[in-house]
Amino acid sequence: NNPQSVANWVLNEVLRELKEGSLESLPFDATALAKLVALVDNNTISTAAAKDVFAQMMSSGGDPATIVEKKGLQQISDAGQLMPLIEKVIAANAAKAAEYRSGKSGLLGFFIGQVMRETKGKANPQLVQELVQQQLQ
Repeated sequence: NNPQSVANWVLNEVLRELKEGSLESLPFDATALAKLVALVDNNTISTAAAKDVFAQMMSSGGDPATIVEKKGLQQISDAGQLMPLIEKVIAANAAKAAEYRSGKSGLLGFFIGQVMRETKGKANPQLVQELVQQQLQ
């Protein structure tokens, strides 16, 4: 695991939950937290999804990978899965695509947002940005 990522989770999420408790009172151990951080670091889930998983771990413990599986929180990081959606969004917004190509680069966020909406927030945003930029060139 990336030590910086683990430190950020401990400082930001774990300590926030431990206002009046101790580490021993956590319903999960350090290994479970490390697994959660690894799921974020390897782009299996987004940071937002990780916070949802963490909340579940705080309330009832459990293995992060199992929680991700049960809740269907896996991030879509397959370009082959995303390209048809991106092409559909661009085709449905041809006028905005033309504006983007003529210099309105601020519209990139619009297209990314539309793809994220189509995937209900499950797409890897960095990959979506790269693929949308490629398609709009």
